[in-house]
Amino acid sequence: MILRVPITGKLISYDSKTKQGVGSNDNPIRPLDFEKLCSGHDFKWTAVTYDYEGGTALIEVTFAKKITVTEWDNTKDPPEPLAWRRESDAEFYKRQAATEKALLKTFEQKTVDELYKITGELRVEMP
Repeated sequence: MILRVPITGKLISYDSKTKQGVGSNDNPIRPLDFEKLCSGHDFKWTAVTYDYEGGTALIEVTFAKKITVTEWDNTKDPPEPLAWRRESDAEFYKRQAATEKALLKTFEQKTVDELYKITGELRVEMP
């Protein structure tokens, strides 16, 4: 799944011809905080590309099956897993669909200003 997400952070320099920018070490360029926007969902994301002038990034969202440890060997330090359960295909696809639905609802039904307000983060600072 690909999403366009608003970004936050501070650019130290930006070349409008090459569309290349250098972010600040103290306030790096990044997408808004997903945990504040869609808490409780389990996914990984990777920034594919940034549009500094538009204040957005294209994000690729990926999912993996959950593994739950069901029994621990507490005689070891630290405890080691003895038994575990891998999420079934049906559980995985149901969780993935629910998460994608929540993400789409968040990013399609809310304005950019609302997203910034939810996270408490500021728009990207241009030089």
